[in-house]
Amino acid sequence: MPSPRTSLMLLALLTACGGQKGGLTVFNTPPSVTIVSPPDGTQLQEGETVTFEARVDDAENDDGELEIRWSSDLGGEYPGPFSLEGGVTTLTTASLDGGFNHVITVTAIDPSAEADSASITVTVEDLPDAPSIEMARPIDGETGVEGVAFSFSALVSDPKEEASALTVSFSTDQAEGTFCTPEVDATGEARCDAVLGIGAHVLTFLVEDGEGFSDEVSRVFTVRGRDADGDGFEGEEWGGPDCDDDDASVFPGASEVCNDADEDCDGIIDEETVCSDDDLDGYTEAEGDCDDSVPASYPLAPEIEDGYDNNCNGIIDEGTPAYDDDGDGYSERAGDCNDSLAAINPAAVEVCDGVNNDCDAEVDEQNASGCTNYFYDYDGDGFGTSTSACVCGPTGYYTSAYSNDCYDYNASASPIALSWQVNQRGDSSFDYNCDGVQERQVTQTGGCGGWPGCGDDPAGWSGGVPGCGSNGAWLTDCNINWFDCNAVTETRQQACR
Repeated sequence: MPSPRTSLMLLALLTACGGQKGGLTVFNTPPSVTIVSPPDGTQLQEGETVTFEARVDDAENDDGELEIRWSSDLGGEYPGPFSLEGGVTTLTTASLDGGFNHVITVTAIDPSAEADSASITVTVEDLPDAPSIEMARPIDGETGVEGVAFSFSALVSDPKEEASALTVSFSTDQAEGTFCTPEVDATGEARCDAVLGIGAHVLTFLVEDGEGFSDEVSRVFTVRGRDADGDGFEGEEWGGPDCDDDDASVFPGASEVCNDADEDCDGIIDEETVCSDDDLDGYTEAEGDCDDSVPASYPLAPEIEDGYDNNCNGIIDEGTPAYDDDGDGYSERAGDCNDSLAAINPAAVEVCDGVNNDCDAEVDEQNASGCTNYFYDYDGDGFGTSTSACVCGPTGYYTSAYSNDCYDYNASASPIALSWQVNQRGDSSFDYNCDGVQERQVTQTGGCGGWPGCGDDPAGWSGGVPGCGSNGAWLTDCNINWFDCNAVTETRQQACR
C-alpha cells in the first residue's frame, strides 16, 4: 500500500494534468478512412449498379458517433444519412453518367470535427442510345378470329429522336416481309389493322432510329377458326377442343348431366353426376354415396381417420383419435390429453388440482388458477426476497411466505436471527437479524484505575470497543505490583448481529 505521502504526490500529479475525462487530458485523433472496394480505376458500364465500400477506424469514438458523407466530383454530395456498422460504410448507386471519369469520395467526421477522406476514380462507359418498343396489342394470350381484322399496336420511344421520326414494322413468321408498316404518332403509338391466317403466329415488332440502332419484341398470336355454335370454342375440324360444334351446350368445361352424352368433351360420359360412380367404390350418389370423390366413403364403409365421413352417417372420423369425443373442441389428434373430460383440453385454464388441465405436459404449473405467491428463499431459512412466483405449492426455491430476508445467501441471516456472529454474513455486513443495524454484542469498557483503587472495575474492553468481527484487548484482571496497577488482557473478537 502506498504511503500517505506517496498518495498525495500522485493526486497532485493527476490534478496537474487537467483535461475533461477523470482529470486527464484526452488527445483526439482524426478518424482513418480507406475505400476497399471497388479498386481505384475500375471501369463500369452506364446504368450498372456499383457498391462502394469503405473502412473507417477511430480510436476514440464509436461507429454511431461518426458522420459519414459520400460525394461525387460531378454529382455533388449524395443524400444521407449513411450508416457505419463494424467500421464499414457503403454507397450503392446505378446513376453514374456514362462517358465520364467519376471521383468518388467518402469522408468521416468525428464529434470534434476532426475528419479524414478517401477517394477513388471510376470510369463509366457511355452506351449507345437505342430506341425501345413495347407491344401493346396483342396482349399475352389474346387471340384473333379467322377473317376478322385485328388492331395491332406498339409504343415506341428514343432518347434522342422524336417518336414520329422512327421507323416501325410488324411481321409474322408465317409470311415473308411485313404484314403492315404503321405510322407513329407524336405520342409514340404505332397502330395498324390487318387480317392474318388461321394458326399460331410469332409476331415481331421492330423499331429503328436514324442512326441505325434498333429494338424488337416478339409474341405468339393465334388466329382461331370460326365457332359454329357460338359457345366460345372452336370446332375440332379447326383444331379446336369443341367435340360437338353444332351444340352450344357441349364444350370443354360444360357441366356434365345424366344424359348419356359427353358435355365437357373429356371423353367420359356423365362423370361427376349423381348417376356416375366417380370414385369407383361401387356406389353412386343416387345410391347413397355421400362423397363420390373419395373411394373410402360409401354406405356402411368402416370409419377411418382421414377427415371424411366414410360410412355416410353424417359424422366424420368418429371412434378415431381425430374425433372430439367429449365435445370440447379438441380431439386427441389435436392435442386433447383426456378426450373423455370436456374440462381438459389445450385451451383449458390450468388450476391447482393435481391434474394437467391444459395438456401441456405440466401439472399445476406457475400462475395456474388458485395459485399462491411464494417468495424466493435461496438459503432455506424460511424467509425469502421480494422475488416471487405464483405456484400451487412450494416449488424449487419459491418456498417462503415472507419477503423480508435481508440477505438470502446465508441461512443465519433472517428477521428472527438471535445468534451473535464474528464473521460477516457474505456481503461485508454483520446485520444478521435484518433490523438495519449492525449491533455489537459487547460495548462496555473496563479499567484498572490507579493506586490504591487497583481493580475497582476491571471487566470490559481495554483501549476502545472494536468493530464487528475485529479483535480487541479484553481486560480480565488487574495486577498489583508494589505501587503499580497493571492491566491483564486477552484478545477477543467482537461479535455482532
